[in-house]
Amino acid sequence: MFYGVSHFVGVTPHVIIFCAVSAPSSLAVSLDKEFGITLIGFLRGKQFNVYSGLERILVNT
Repeated sequence: MFYGVSHFVGVTPHVIIFCAVSAPSSLAVSLDKEFGITLIGFLRGKQFNVYSGLERILVNT
């Protein structure tokens, strides 16, 4: 799991999911959508917000 990863460094090959404990910037959301990366923010225990790439997340109901 990656915490505090800066999207300004560039797109990292083979990484398809980025997780953060706070809100992503609008630039991060745009880039992740463009490059098909799953972006998760406000990660706290079993709760989180998915900003892009929801198709990679399995939800148990």
